[in-house]
Parts: sequence; C-alpha cells; structure tokens
Amino acid sequence: MKQSRKRKGKKKRKSGQVAKGSRRSKVKTRNFVDLGAGKDAERAREILERSKRKRTITAIDPKLENETIKEKGNILELVSGKAENELKLIENDSVKVINADFLFNAINKRQREKIMAEVQRVLMKRGRLYLTIHQGDLPLISTFLKKRL
Repeated sequence: MKQSRKRKGKKKRKSGQVAKGSRRSKVKTRNFVDLGAGKDAERAREILERSKRKRTITAIDPKLENETIKEKGNILELVSGKAENELKLIENDSVKVINADFLFNAINKRQREKIMAEVQRVLMKRGRLYLTIHQGDLPLISTFLKKRL
C-alpha cells in the first residue's frame, strides 16, 4: 500500500497572496517596467489596480523587497536591485512601456549610459520610454537618443 506524504512548510496560496523571495517570473512580454519605483512602487500598483486586461508589471528599486503578486490574472513583480543590473535579466524586445521618474538625478553618467543601452535592448519595436528628468539632464539624454536612433 502506498502511504501519502504530507508536505511540510508549503501551503497553497490563494489568488492575490504574495510569494516572497521570488526572483523573476518567466514571462515573454512585460507590459510595463517602472525603473526607480520607490519603496512602495505606487505607480506600478496603481496600474495593476486600474487594469482591465491581464498585465505583467515589473517595478525595480533597491528599496523594494523581492515579491511576486498575482491577482486576477495580473502579475506584479517587485524587484530589489539597481536598474542597470536588473534590466540585464529581461529578454530582448520584450517590454512595451518603460517609465523612469527622476531616476537619472540619483545616478552618475556611466550608470545612465548602461541603463539607456539596456532600455533600448529590452524595449519592443514601437515600445515607449517615459522619462521625467531635470532640465540639466536633457542634453545628455537627447545626445544619447540621437546616437541610438
């Protein structure tokens, strides 16, 4: 006779519960990536709440704790780390929209160049990049974009 084994320590999660410590889900297309999301990832959470279609949203910030939240068919990945390192883990041409609000204020020129190179690599054809920057950063960004386009 076969004896049934009890799984210790693993509980079945209900929809909307968090899987802590997960690194990155294996998703081919990401609808939205928020760079420098902040410790609460407010924009990413708001997009998730308002979404009527299934979406995969990734928020990256060193202040976040690694978590994956699945709710109503949507996936919200909270990733703790630097944007230039975490973008390397995302597949080529797999992101529809990237947002970076005042991210470039907090980093140096070399980091900006690395991030912009990774952004170009991961954005889909006709993908969108939304930047909120200080006026002083405009020459650097516009020069970089002219070289890449």
